[in-house]
Amino acid sequence: MGTKLAAFAAALSLAAAQPVWATLRSQSAPIPIDVPSFAAPALPEQAAPMTPDLPSLPPAAAAAAAAAAAATSPDAAPAAPLSAAVHAAAVPAAARPATAQGALDHMNDDLKTARTGGQTARALQQSYDGGAAVESAPAAPALEPVQGSSDRLPAEVVPSHYHVTLTVDPDGGRFQGVSRIEVEVQKPVDRITVNAKELKIAKAYVVENGRMIQPLKLQVDEKNELLTLVLPQALPKGSATVVFAFSAPLNLTMQGLYQSTAKVGGREEKYAFTQMEPTYGRLAMPMFDEPAMKATFDVTAIAPAKYVVLSNMPAGKRRVEGDRQIVTFKTTPKMSTYLLALAVANLKKISGKQDGVVINVWTLPQQIGQAGFALKAAKQALHRLNEYFAIPYPLPKMDQIAVPDFQAGAMENWGAITYRDSAVLVDPKLSSLKAYKRVGEVVFHEWVHQWRGNLDTMAWWNDLWLNEAFATWLAYKLLDRWQPKWRMWESFEGGKRSALGIDALKNTRAVQSDVKSSAEIEQMFDPLSYEKGGAVLRMIESYLGENTFRRGMRAHMRAHLYGNSTAADLFGALQKASGQPVSTMAKDWLTQPGYPLVTVAQSGPRALSLSQKRFGAASDSAQTWAIPLVIRYRLSGEKKAREQRVVFSKGQDTVELPGKGELVWADANGGSTGFYRVAYEGRLLDAVMAAKKAELSPVERSGVLNDLWAVVRYNGDTVDRFLSALEKSSGDQSQMMVEDLAGYLTRIDDLLPEGAQERRQFEARARAMLAPHYKRLGWKPAKGENEQLKASRAAVLGAMAQLDPDKAFIAEARRYAERYLKNPKSVDPSVVGAVLVAAAKGGDSGLFEAYRQAMKAATTPEQRDRYIGALTQFPGPDYARKILAMTLSEDIRAQDGWRPYGSVFADPQRQAVAWEFLKANWPNIRQRFGDHDAARLLSYLGGLQGREWIGAVQGFFGQDGNMVAQGTRYLQQSLETIGLNADFTEKQRQPFERWLSGKRS
Repeated sequence: MGTKLAAFAAALSLAAAQPVWATLRSQSAPIPIDVPSFAAPALPEQAAPMTPDLPSLPPAAAAAAAAAAAATSPDAAPAAPLSAAVHAAAVPAAARPATAQGALDHMNDDLKTARTGGQTARALQQSYDGGAAVESAPAAPALEPVQGSSDRLPAEVVPSHYHVTLTVDPDGGRFQGVSRIEVEVQKPVDRITVNAKELKIAKAYVVENGRMIQPLKLQVDEKNELLTLVLPQALPKGSATVVFAFSAPLNLTMQGLYQSTAKVGGREEKYAFTQMEPTYGRLAMPMFDEPAMKATFDVTAIAPAKYVVLSNMPAGKRRVEGDRQIVTFKTTPKMSTYLLALAVANLKKISGKQDGVVINVWTLPQQIGQAGFALKAAKQALHRLNEYFAIPYPLPKMDQIAVPDFQAGAMENWGAITYRDSAVLVDPKLSSLKAYKRVGEVVFHEWVHQWRGNLDTMAWWNDLWLNEAFATWLAYKLLDRWQPKWRMWESFEGGKRSALGIDALKNTRAVQSDVKSSAEIEQMFDPLSYEKGGAVLRMIESYLGENTFRRGMRAHMRAHLYGNSTAADLFGALQKASGQPVSTMAKDWLTQPGYPLVTVAQSGPRALSLSQKRFGAASDSAQTWAIPLVIRYRLSGEKKAREQRVVFSKGQDTVELPGKGELVWADANGGSTGFYRVAYEGRLLDAVMAAKKAELSPVERSGVLNDLWAVVRYNGDTVDRFLSALEKSSGDQSQMMVEDLAGYLTRIDDLLPEGAQERRQFEARARAMLAPHYKRLGWKPAKGENEQLKASRAAVLGAMAQLDPDKAFIAEARRYAERYLKNPKSVDPSVVGAVLVAAAKGGDSGLFEAYRQAMKAATTPEQRDRYIGALTQFPGPDYARKILAMTLSEDIRAQDGWRPYGSVFADPQRQAVAWEFLKANWPNIRQRFGDHDAARLLSYLGGLQGREWIGAVQGFFGQDGNMVAQGTRYLQQSLETIGLNADFTEKQRQPFERWLSGKRS
């Protein structure tokens, strides 16, 4: 997520990344059921006219309206003690209709008969949230700070249903709400604890058996984000209702219920959206905010009438009162709190239908022309997932919402997926295949979650990987089937290598890790949960077979509908379906940090000797894994390769390969489906590297080379061996190998200081390796050229831009860049990113300003992101200060503020500027980005070149108040990486010079 890598060693430290050039320089973001079939009316996009002369209010609503006359906010003092007549309006749990649908119908009847002429939205809110009971209840006691010993909720009280009314004021930047949470008390308790954070609590009480119980006190544990109602007497076992009235500012760091801004028709508008995962729901309302505490939800939203209001379920009713609207949504299925969604914004939609489900894609009005592919992809995802799970999608609709400000890539809210704009929008005339692949992968990923994650949910966050790994792996699998020409499994390798790089460090973690605090939970959203977990699932499926794996997965899902499960549950089902020791195998990969290096030597005509040890910085570990090896090989006298599968679980073993001839070559990670590395001894490396291209796929050839790179980095092999292999393979014209070549060469170039003789020598040899590809591909595609050639061209031009290009190259890049600035349709989308970067390398202040203005005026997310990336490439400290300053201005949206830092930290010539800027502006960075995105910056510190940076980084973040809790592991990994980089540079300098001189080791 940046540009130029800091140094050869820095790149090698995360040896996994598929060519780091391709990922970093592009600036892409890291990236059966019985539910009622509701006939949901479409939500109008514009406010409907008010209907006059409605019948008078029903008694309960009338009482609410009367109480409202003296109270205008949840913070108002109660008018009088609660009376017996008003008690009835609290609608205790015992009086609530027996079903969630019955409750919704009851509320809708109230809405039908309510007089709105002259009645305020506030009074309408009261008639739905318990009305006068809430208004007349005494004010909540003052909060009493406490320091608890646990951040988990007690198990004695569990929710069954929420009725939530939220009044949202985007322009005012505030919201207020009332929630009634129906709970089941498992045994007598004298206190009820919920999660809450940064909320002002105006009212809080419990209704049990028709009586209101006021708490003696409210205790708040800010560290653990807990709010406790201490009751005057114990609640008996049974049903009760907990009621809260609360308010808060709309969050400004894209968490909980937050404020977003956008320009429509030249004017700025303010909106509200939710982001509840992982533990941000407690910023929006008091709740039982743990994934296993599932419940149904009735949501009512009171919001500006001029905006569209969306939630998980279709709108049941919508009413307009002046400039306000009241929207009641149908009852959700039983679900976890982090899946709750609300959107209030100026949106337009395109719609379609697939397998009986209405699918909408909502965007800002000016973006609606970019929504078509997301709708097409959603239809494919829904249909294919209905077939895969043999369980139909359980909701009547799906809203896919492009959000102007969004912290993550997307969020799988059930029935209302929210997206960063770049993850859902593409322009048919301006977007590259890379953008289409990104949108397709994210859309499929979020749709997978509607089953694995929403319908069946992890029991606790230690199994987050169950959600994310499965969605990662299955999204690639199904997207590859829909678009086989996209070669999605080659793209999958990039993410897998990122996880391999992180997991090679001592400061890694097991995929399945114990977590407690919110900060620890947030740190679980990393490549280990997503890509390592996904790679492990792919590895297991490859070993068991696709049909067997799917049969076990279907059985697992059917056993946990609307419930929660653990990793043990999933692998028990797979073991039962296959008869294989899946539980033992999976345990090795999920509960141990790291992964194995498999060393392979030939010990007979068809015999392979195998040994394993932990790979990387902790290679002295005694760990072993049950490795499902897929060995592809060819024997002499045979034309076709064979395949042998074996579980290798010992420290050492020998495999006798079937057949009669002698072994010609062997690939011990056939299909590159395994999450391990392979080191070949003796003739085996040369043999597999010399295998015909028809025998090994590009992903297999790339995997062999990448393993050699990683073994050099961590296991002491010399770099000249890798460079010789790279040079021999440099003529490979497959897209993946060309991209690898470009990536490795630019990383190596970063090792050498500007002006050094060694650098000039290396760049000359690197350009020679790239020259045939540059001559073959040029600057623009031929008519009818395939997408693989276009991607190869972008990689080659990007690498050439760094490798001391001549003036003619820079001038050509500048011509293409200026042409694109004038007319974005005039340059092929696949090459735009490389062109803008190449021109920036020799750019001036005029071009910098042109990029800045074009970024602000960009009409597609990909354009905006390309300009941000290119702006980081202008050489020299002054331009570095300019782009970093822009991250704290309105030039760059807060959601993208973290992007430029990776580029500047990774450049030895500018990293000191980046460090000084970060230190001087750290409080402002945290305030604007939020601690979640500020923590990302700590991961970029690993690009710092030189052992002296370790003390400087430790000193700054060791000062009081500077550390971000969510970034603890990022910082540890970065510090380790700085040291490993320094070690590597010292050890490999002589072998590197030996290769430059043409000598053999």
